[in-house]
Amino acid sequence: VSSLTISAGNNKESKLTLGNTENTFSLAVLGDSGEFEIRHGNQRSFVVDKNGNVDVFGRLHSKGAVRTDGQISFQGVNQWQLAAVENFNNGASGWSNDSSTSVCGNE
Repeated sequence: VSSLTISAGNNKESKLTLGNTENTFSLAVLGDSGEFEIRHGNQRSFVVDKNGNVDVFGRLHSKGAVRTDGQISFQGVNQWQLAAVENFNNGASGWSNDSSTSVCGNE
């Protein structure tokens, strides 16, 4: 099979289920919202909405760098985001105390 299309029709969920009834994984497109979901059993694990936003429900592990171009939210709470990077290898020019720098944790 080189291609598989599943379409339940307008405003209906199109779903592909893998595994037995006790340990299933499902890929679904919700007809009313157009969201794409990956589910384990009946629990949503990964959701992509029609705008391309991704929600992960569960543990997310990365084997390398993670890049975000917007906000990160954990359980509905927005998390920190790096706004600026400073390099003090060549001094602290422009800061109120520009005469000294130290390694974090040392005086």
